[in-house]
Amino acid sequence: MSKTRSQVVSIIIGLVLAGLFLYFTFRQTDFSAMTDQILRVSWVDTLILFLMTIAMMLFRGARWWMLLPQPHTKGELWAAERALAIGYGINNVASRIGELFRIGFFKKDTGRDLGGITTTVVADRLVYDMMPFAFLMSLTLYIYRGPVMEAFPEIGRAFPLFLIAIGIGLVGLTILALRPLFLKHILIKFGLPKLPGLWNRIDHLITDLSNGLATVSKPIPFLKILIFNTIFIWGLTMVYYYLSVRPFGIQLDAGQLLLVFTVSSLGVLIPSPGGMGSVHFFMTTALVSFLGVEQTTAAAAAAYSHGINYLGLTLCAVFFFPFARPIEKAPEA
Repeated sequence: MSKTRSQVVSIIIGLVLAGLFLYFTFRQTDFSAMTDQILRVSWVDTLILFLMTIAMMLFRGARWWMLLPQPHTKGELWAAERALAIGYGINNVASRIGELFRIGFFKKDTGRDLGGITTTVVADRLVYDMMPFAFLMSLTLYIYRGPVMEAFPEIGRAFPLFLIAIGIGLVGLTILALRPLFLKHILIKFGLPKLPGLWNRIDHLITDLSNGLATVSKPIPFLKILIFNTIFIWGLTMVYYYLSVRPFGIQLDAGQLLLVFTVSSLGVLIPSPGGMGSVHFFMTTALVSFLGVEQTTAAAAAAYSHGINYLGLTLCAVFFFPFARPIEKAPEA
């Protein structure tokens, strides 16, 4: 009962946050002009972005499938894509809860061990999503400290500590991915077990990630999937951002693309459903503050960019949902 209540509270908080961010994004926007700009976008541009959204999701599903312990059973790649698509679709309605459905649907379709599935999901999200994002964030803050401080002066005091924290986090995640037991040994040397509440959580996380990354625990397999992740997922995502703002007359060079992409991605960290409102707010702020784009045009670009992605992921969930491929025998771990 308490878990259900917590999930309901989380959904309500996410919806409230989405509403607030949508209000702050569009309160000074000319809706008529914004709609006209969006409707003028070529259907070819829209189709390309829609297909890119589907491709990014499929590549993420393949990445997760690659993390699963061998041997892979026939039909598991489809099951991974299906579970991921449904998870994303649910996240578009109830933030963060989609991961639980992702695990549940994959277990139902494949019969794999629940613990094994969960650990690969944790590794997939924390190492291959959060680690690249933390790297991009630290790189952006280092290169564009001045513009970021001007746009967000409230983080000026915390900037050095924030950058140090990201650096430590990147090193820690890398060690955790390649040598989890070594990291655990270091933390024990620093006396972390003396804080049982914190240590139990960290110990559990290290165990989960160690199990979840067992397939790529050696440097070469780890680098292979990292390169796959960088080129086909993060690279495609950056291109998506670049193409999504061009129809609005916004031209981005490489540095501006990095800046707008990173700031916009902050919206994903906020627990609003599918980044609703939060992505709009940060992307609009980035375009207005860093590139001097007019407010209505920036809001139109943000609404269009996020809308195509949101719609694409939702339709993928609807498409995959009825096509379960149960696998009778689970593979040996």
